[in-house]
Amino acid sequence: MQNLLKKSDALRNKIQTLDSETKASLDILKKREVTIDGSVEIAMEQLEDRTPYSTISHVKKKRNGTTLTVKSMTTRRC
Repeated sequence: MQNLLKKSDALRNKIQTLDSETKASLDILKKREVTIDGSVEIAMEQLEDRTPYSTISHVKKKRNGTTLTVKSMTTRRC
């Protein structure tokens, strides 16, 4: 009986450790996604500033509950 309790405690601790590691990994991935979205936004703004006669359209999409803004650009040269 004592041996079974030790195994149960060991499994419970392992599950808690795995849950903590999973949460940390998910937090890192979310932060990375936000960073990538920010970098894309900056790059698009720089491109918009450097491209004459451009039309920028914004499209919002939902992915896993997160709203993403996608910009597409059409350039017209005179």
